[in-house]
Amino acid sequence: MAKITQKQVNDINSKCKNGFTFYIQGHVEAGRKQLVKSIMLKEDEKMVEAELYWAEEIVRPQNPNGGNVPHRTGNFFPGLRVSVWRKSKHSEAWISGGFGNKHEFKEHPSTKKMTNKLCEVSELVTDELICSLLPEPECQEFKAIVNLK
Repeated sequence: MAKITQKQVNDINSKCKNGFTFYIQGHVEAGRKQLVKSIMLKEDEKMVEAELYWAEEIVRPQNPNGGNVPHRTGNFFPGLRVSVWRKSKHSEAWISGGFGNKHEFKEHPSTKKMTNKLCEVSELVTDELICSLLPEPECQEFKAIVNLK
C-alpha cells in the first residue's frame, strides 16, 4: 500500500489545472498516479468522470513473416478516459457502463510515470475535449452545465 501525506496531495492539487485533483484512493490501493475530475450532470443521478492516467507505450513492428509483434518501449504517455456514471436506484452505488472513450497524449512521452507531468497535461484537457469523448446525450447535458456552445 502506497503512502502519501496531505501536504503532498495539496502540492499536487495546486499544480493541477482545469479542475483536476489527485486520485488518492487509486494511489493508496495500487500506487497509481492519476488525476480525476468529476462533473455532476444531475444531482445524485448522473455524473461524468474524466481521468488522466499513464499508459504504457507499445509499438507493433512488422516481423519478417508479416505479423505484428507487440513490443514495450519502456516509455509511457498520458491518457484521458471519460466515462459516465449513474447512481443505482436500489443503493448508494454509482455504476459505469464501462471505461468510456479515451484520448491519448502521445506527444508527451515520459520514461517515468510522473505526477507533475500529468499536472502539466491537465491544462490541455478542455471542456471541448471532454465533450468530444462523451455520448451525444451526455455531451449536450455537459455543454449546458459548463456553458459550451
